[in-house]
Amino acid sequence: MESYVRATYKEGLRRRMCSRDMDPFLDYRIEPVPEHDIETISRKQLRKLMDVNCDGHPGLQRAKDMLLGSFYLCGINFQDMYSLPMGDEAVYIRQKVEKRTQRHVRVRVEPELSVIVAKYQGDGRMFNFEAGCRSLQYRLDDNFRALSAELGFKVNMAIIRRTWATLAAEIECPDSVINHSMGHIVRTVNARFYEKYDWSRTANWNRKVIDYVLAAKSL
Repeated sequence: MESYVRATYKEGLRRRMCSRDMDPFLDYRIEPVPEHDIETISRKQLRKLMDVNCDGHPGLQRAKDMLLGSFYLCGINFQDMYSLPMGDEAVYIRQKVEKRTQRHVRVRVEPELSVIVAKYQGDGRMFNFEAGCRSLQYRLDDNFRALSAELGFKVNMAIIRRTWATLAAEIECPDSVINHSMGHIVRTVNARFYEKYDWSRTANWNRKVIDYVLAAKSL
């Protein structure tokens, strides 16, 4: 709103409808809104998550598996992960934006993910749970908090999603690959070429991101 008022006043000056002596913006400055850091974890912290021993703690183990499963699928949300069909690729439309786009995301199933899928697969799905998605999410939230206490840093699905994007950017993965791999709606002039995207680029860069983390030493 302030920018419109300022522009209107400047137009009035140009038309000599008012005087600069009464300029209300002469000493007026808008204080910048402080930027908040986006919550992520480092690759060493992610490696610690990979290495943490959850034997004897089924809830923590499931939380760990879901977090790493999300990471291995380029930061997929749990709602989309919950209903993934079995296959060599994870193919889905993001539920968050399905009313605005019908474009599929395709991510190759890496060996690290296959180990996790083997624990939960069934009924034609990669992750087959008896509980419904919403009730399971509530339980997972509790498990994420408990796992965070065990690790000494905060983890949840949103943090893992942002972490994948951050680590991909660290190794200079192109923005276009990050956007496609995470199912972002692309609002650019080139968006109409979305369907022509080569999904092997996602597979190749996701493998690089995983290897980048595996090369790090745990804390």
